[in-house]
Amino acid sequence: MTMHPDDEQSSDLWLDEAMNRALEADRLAYESVNESRREAEEILLEAHRVAARIEARADRRMAILQKERAKGLRRQLDAMQRHHRRAALFNEEGEAPSGSSPWAAPGEAARNLAAVLTGGERR
Repeated sequence: MTMHPDDEQSSDLWLDEAMNRALEADRLAYESVNESRREAEEILLEAHRVAARIEARADRRMAILQKERAKGLRRQLDAMQRHHRRAALFNEEGEAPSGSSPWAAPGEAARNLAAVLTGGERR
């Protein structure tokens, strides 16, 4: 109830009401700021959780890719070793190694190895 500030008693009541309204507005603003802070903290925590999940998935994918590349590299190196052994037999026995080799030319071997190392696996 708002009174005219002309008489002393109503003036005190009017000032009390104005002060109460100001205090209530201040309290509501403070609560609003605190609620906004809580929401921001929740959003930030969720963002950290999402980032951690993305990082974990990326790490798993990279590990899988590295494992596959290592297998491909191992296959290529094994093929090179087999060819080297056949070539050594050829030199010792004077006969050509049996079967064709993907490593018949040193340049081809280098290209195959580079392709494996860079992800464009060749055979």
